[in-house]
Amino acid sequence: MTLQPAVAQKPASVVILPFEIFSEKDMSYLQAEIPSALKKSLEQAGARVLLLDPLSEPDWKKRTANIEELKQLGLQTGADYVLWGSLTWIGQQFSLDLKLFEPLSEKQPRPFVAEGQGIENLSPTVDKIARDLRLIILKRQKILAVEVSGNQRIEADAIKRVVKTQPGDIYNLKNLSADLKAVYAMGYFDDIQIETETRSRKNFLTS
Repeated sequence: MTLQPAVAQKPASVVILPFEIFSEKDMSYLQAEIPSALKKSLEQAGARVLLLDPLSEPDWKKRTANIEELKQLGLQTGADYVLWGSLTWIGQQFSLDLKLFEPLSEKQPRPFVAEGQGIENLSPTVDKIARDLRLIILKRQKILAVEVSGNQRIEADAIKRVVKTQPGDIYNLKNLSADLKAVYAMGYFDDIQIETETRSRKNFLTS
């Protein structure tokens, strides 16, 4: 059995600024809650996150309007990315607008926009944007396909039923290791290999 080892990388670091809230009702509490939810999601995926609040960074609005200020903030904190945004709420409709900036890059801030309806859908919307951010910040690839080859004693569909990794999932070596153990536990194989093809971003289980 052979496994290709993963290359250890320095965790990506992110600074998240307070969010602007535009609403007829008092929803100022979301100014801190949205960044906190994003922080939790990014940290669970392995990033290092620093939250700035209006007290510690009183000029945060001025920073978000000036690329040079954002670069300076990145240099001061050692962050790979600076993230900020706003929530606009009209009636039951809301729009969540985020921008992600790389201080050491010449690229313009990258926008992320999501819309929804009702307070009950705000948290799932924040979670969705957080997943999109993780793909960029942690430079993780999605699995496009899972293919089985070399099996002779059991059908490929039966093997796929015990494999939890699915197309669309983020590539995760820990999950692939669990899939490997599950296939071994079926008792049909003496040797199993997990191979990845990065060019087409496919993941293969071979026996």
